[in-house]
Amino acid sequence: MTEAAIKYDIFQAIADPTRRSVLQLLAASDRPISNITEHFTISRTAVVKHLKIYCKIFFQFSVNYHM
Repeated sequence: MTEAAIKYDIFQAIADPTRRSVLQLLAASDRPISNITEHFTISRTAVVKHLKIYCKIFFQFSVNYHM
């Protein structure tokens, strides 16, 4: 994956308002998924989906910039 593609993916990931809100909660402190879910009207499954997207994007970023 090119550097431009990774940057695009990262910006796409944080463009979603729900994902940004999840990220803000996690920036304040570690939280279990059940606690994150309490802050939203979405299901626990949806929260997990958002977290998986972050994991995938930031793993790609980490691998490409630390090699």
